[in-house]
This record gives sequence, C-alpha cells and structure tokens, in this order.
Amino acid sequence: MRRYSALFLLSLTVLATSCSSRPVAASQAIAHSADISATASNVRFDSHGTFTVDDDTLVAELSGAIDFEHERSRIRITVDGESIEVLRDGLDTYVNMAFDNDEWILADGELADFLGGSPADVLDELHKVANAQFVGREKLGDDRVSHYSFELRLRDAFAAMGLPGDFLADDLPRMASGDIWIDSDSFIRKIRLHVADTAGSASADLTMEFFDYGSAPGIKLPDPDSITDLGSFSGNSNADPFEGANCYGDRLDGCLAPNPGVDALA
Repeated sequence: MRRYSALFLLSLTVLATSCSSRPVAASQAIAHSADISATASNVRFDSHGTFTVDDDTLVAELSGAIDFEHERSRIRITVDGESIEVLRDGLDTYVNMAFDNDEWILADGELADFLGGSPADVLDELHKVANAQFVGREKLGDDRVSHYSFELRLRDAFAAMGLPGDFLADDLPRMASGDIWIDSDSFIRKIRLHVADTAGSASADLTMEFFDYGSAPGIKLPDPDSITDLGSFSGNSNADPFEGANCYGDRLDGCLAPNPGVDALA
C-alpha cells in the first residue's frame, strides 16, 4: 500500500509540473496556454489514474472544479469504490469522508500535506519543464486541438513543488513522459502522464481533462458549524496527548513493578 501511495503522490506531483518546452515554440505555446487557462473564472475537470505494482492494480477516479477567481478547488476522489471529497480554500484544506452528510474536517499538518496542493497548481508549474515537442493537429470531441509531447525530470519536478530530492526512492523513475492537448482558444483541454519504475514492475498512468471553462458551478465553503478542526481536540498542536497519564514515560517502570496489594486480589 505504501508503494501505491508513493506512486499516487508521484503522479499528482508530476501532473502538477507537467509539460514544457523545447523547442522554444512548443515551450511558448504551453506557457501561453497555462496563462490563458488561468484567466478563466473557473473550470471543471475529470481525471483517471491506473497504478500498477507487480500484478496488483489500483484505479483512481477524480472529478471536480477549480475556481481561479477565489482560489478554491473541490475534488471527489474515488478508489476501489470508496470516495472522499477535498475542498481547498487558499491555504485551508477541508475533507468530507461521507457524501450523505455535510460534515467536514479541517485538515492540517501531515494530512493536508498528503492531500497535496490544488489542481490549479498545474497551471503555475507548466512553465518549468523541458523537451516539449509539437506532435500535430487532432480532433478532441468536436474541437480541433494542438497535441504536444514532453519529457520531465522528476527531480526538477519535486524541486519545483518544494519537495526534497531524497524523496525519490532508488527504484522510482527519473523521467516521465506525457502529452498535452490545447484548443484553438489556447485553453488546456487534456493532459496525459506515464511514469514507470526502473525495474518495470510499477507504473502509473494518469489522464486529466478540462472542460466548461468560465461556466463551471461555483464552489461554496462549508458551513462553519459543520467543520471539525482536528487541532481543537488538544487545543495546542504541540501539547503532549499523554500528559497526565498514569502509565507513560518515566512512570512506566512503576506501573510494571510488582504491586503486593493488587497481587493479593488475584
């Protein structure tokens, strides 16, 4: 399961730094499309990911919307029939574990880091990769699009996301390959990514499609009364949760020592 999580995080990270830029014309086209796409007030997206380790395969479906104007995003993530919903508002991350209610958790610390950044980060990072090439003109649905291919150094991708280089395990790839499709209005319509480890025993394929630029539904924040702040349980995120316990730390030896009074009751 740890390798699944690593591949999933790796794929989302690469997706958020994908597509760039040699020759210069291809680089400029992709950078321009990222800038134009971000000028839309909002957009919807669907994503499909397949993650394989040895003979086991995990399938993930993501769908949601990005509100560029208010710096918000809302994503439904479904893996093996189980779903969660993640809502991001600026630097705040909320998680809904059940769709039949409106109860949200305000994530912080490791949970927020694991869930990653907003899908809007994709557009910010499209300026930072290399080796983009124009493939040709194609049809995507009813629209004519320009297709570009790319390669990406993962160490550069992690650096761009603020992650340490030693995060990459020895058996994870150093390169990723992918494709991007841009329509005649310079909006990004589709991104596809492929990652495989050096031994060929693990791989990840992720496809993300964007649609309804400027006409996606608005993203509303959760009702404050429906939000549980995980940090509020202790009141102080730095406090020791075992403080005051009878059998903890320096008191442990005393708890485990023979107690004649208790032994007599046995």
